[in-house]
Amino acid sequence: MNKKIKKIFILITVLFVIMFLLSTSLIFGQVQNNLLTNYRGFQEGLSKRANYNYNGSLTAKELAAEYTDSYSFSYFESYAWGVALYNKDNEIVEMSGSHIGIYDEINDSKEIIFIDKYLTSENKLKIYNFQKSLKNKNALDILEFNYIEKDNTKIPVSFVLFNVNNEFKTIKIDISNEKNYKTIKNEQVFSGKMWINFVDINEKSYLHKSYNYIYNLLSTADVSDLFRNHSGGGYGGSEEQLGQYYINLADGEYVIIVSSVYNPNIETLQSDSFIHSTINQSVYFIIFYLIAIISLTIYFKKRKKLEDVKNAFTGAAAHELKTPLSVIENQCECIMENVAPEKNTEYINSIYSETLRMNKLISSLLQYNRLASADHIKMEKCRLDEILNMEIEKYQTYFSTKNIRLETDICDNLEIKCNAELIALVIDNYLSNAVKHTDSGNTIKIFLKKCDNGYRFSVYNEGKNIPNEYKDMLFNVLYKTDKARNRDDNSTGIGLAICKEILEQHKFKYGYSNKRNGVEFYFTT
Repeated sequence: MNKKIKKIFILITVLFVIMFLLSTSLIFGQVQNNLLTNYRGFQEGLSKRANYNYNGSLTAKELAAEYTDSYSFSYFESYAWGVALYNKDNEIVEMSGSHIGIYDEINDSKEIIFIDKYLTSENKLKIYNFQKSLKNKNALDILEFNYIEKDNTKIPVSFVLFNVNNEFKTIKIDISNEKNYKTIKNEQVFSGKMWINFVDINEKSYLHKSYNYIYNLLSTADVSDLFRNHSGGGYGGSEEQLGQYYINLADGEYVIIVSSVYNPNIETLQSDSFIHSTINQSVYFIIFYLIAIISLTIYFKKRKKLEDVKNAFTGAAAHELKTPLSVIENQCECIMENVAPEKNTEYINSIYSETLRMNKLISSLLQYNRLASADHIKMEKCRLDEILNMEIEKYQTYFSTKNIRLETDICDNLEIKCNAELIALVIDNYLSNAVKHTDSGNTIKIFLKKCDNGYRFSVYNEGKNIPNEYKDMLFNVLYKTDKARNRDDNSTGIGLAICKEILEQHKFKYGYSNKRNGVEFYFTT
């Protein structure tokens, strides 16, 4: 690949990279705007819930749990948020977080056990890995809860989680080594007797830092003014929300602080919509890039092939025409200078003979040039056996004259799609070479047989093997195994090169092989 072609490929690559980056930035902006709209809706939901008039229907603990149950679904899992309930003494009574809920059917009441303070990093990692292994991450529920009671409070000892979707997977989370514990079980899947919700389980995620920030923010608030004024708070900033609201619950008066943090850039980069859009875009860009590169490669290969043909044509013509032109020039000088005038007839015959040789060579070169430059050739259904028999008939005189024995093994009714005229030319060249290299009394064998995926034609002639040093050059333009380039055989040295172009245009395999006491040339359809 020359420097100019390399520069073109580099330019195409750079343009595709620039287009990819521009397109990605547009996708990024669109996804970011959509996610910001969703986040504002999430903020609005948090604030509306805090402003709701509960009329003493919930306790502080139940309200904190209600928030977690409502906003811990996967749709909101990328938002770091939290709520805290303060009493009149500016003390935190409850804070949202991971909890287990137990429904008492007899008393028609709910009991909430917040479990964040009991969970270790190892517990959280175990829960996170289990949840990540599930096909539906929202299909996680609690099967069994083991606890001890202290000061009328249930303190967890261990609990068993299970997957309620498709397959029944379970995992046990141990919190303490207490042996004398009580047990509550969900006798039926989806019974609703117990439920569990987790917040901030993955401590390696970027959200963990945001949760820590929010918990610190919730724990250091001053709500005394709201108790005096009984009024709602406000928001601060587009990426961070902090609202404070006075509420009256079943177990007293509180101020609820609602906080959430949102990083637009990180959220966008980690969002499914951006990732999927970028992957789809990458696939399209790779496909179009490969198409562009392959198209350019094909173009430059064709261009190189035409240049090679041109160079081969020019070099071959110059080399082959040099000798006959020198002979003609010499004979003309002899006539013009009246050297041995009694030989003028001989000089003229020599000039005529060399002219015929040049005419044949030029015709062959032009034919090769047309074939090598052609994009495609016209093909139609033909009888290969009929084409072969017609060519054999043309050489019957040569076989008789040189006393060559001919053996044939030809199947009938062999139909292929080809250019009959060009395939006849290939067969003619094969037969012509065989006749030239077969001594009197020797044998030529011609075969046409069915093979695995088509038909195989071959011509074998008794004689010398072709030396291995010529095997890679035999089908080249104007290459002859006779290094002396013998002019007596009337060969142009271009016949096999023409065969090569014809057979490659047909996508036929071709070649030769040295056999015992001879050589076989072949092609397969």
